[in-house]
Amino acid sequence: MNSIKPFSEFKFINLPRELKEEDYQKAVALAVEDLRENKEVLAVYLMGKNWVPGISDLDIVVVYKDGISKTYSRHPRSLSEKCGYIFTHDYMHFTESFFKNIYYVYPPKFELHLLYGNDIALVDPRKELSAAEYKFLQASLAMDLLLTKLLLFPRYFMAKIINTREALLMFYSFVYTIEMVEEITGKKLNPDFSRNIRDLKSRWFENPDTKLLYEAMTEGFSAVAGVV
Repeated sequence: MNSIKPFSEFKFINLPRELKEEDYQKAVALAVEDLRENKEVLAVYLMGKNWVPGISDLDIVVVYKDGISKTYSRHPRSLSEKCGYIFTHDYMHFTESFFKNIYYVYPPKFELHLLYGNDIALVDPRKELSAAEYKFLQASLAMDLLLTKLLLFPRYFMAKIINTREALLMFYSFVYTIEMVEEITGKKLNPDFSRNIRDLKSRWFENPDTKLLYEAMTEGFSAVAGVV
């Protein structure tokens, strides 16, 4: 993308803080301890588990009784100083009926690990839909994720200050979108970009190079456009 500003014009802030896996386990435990006090909560799940401590955030799903909207609970970032850093967003809130169909919104590859409550039987769209219908569902989910990322990219190109950890998380999430589209099309799409982003995240604390992140920004726009 020729119009992107040169590396020297960007300032990179919020560089990741190196943490330990135990810090994430403690953050999860504090969240569960708080949520189990809410009698309207049926279950609490953790989405995903392969953390790069200091870069990864936490995605916790809270399931309420039907007829209950999100009820009061402390924001996870308020639970401790380290929680304030690890959590980048609030919990994901669902009623039981909606949550049973969660795999119509999030692909099954986003594994769910029960933290508290009763494990809720989930509908598997792969067993309810034909192969063609399921592929269409995957395409719809992939397009929704792609549009979200296309809307975010101009912010990075136009800004002068880059939130480093946020950018690492956003680009890494795009790898999952690429994998979804590869599954739909049966074709490998931009494997270099996916590999570079994985390496950038996993080896950040060995080589915290913002120039590599800048290169990922420029390459990312082409990768997103190509997948679309």
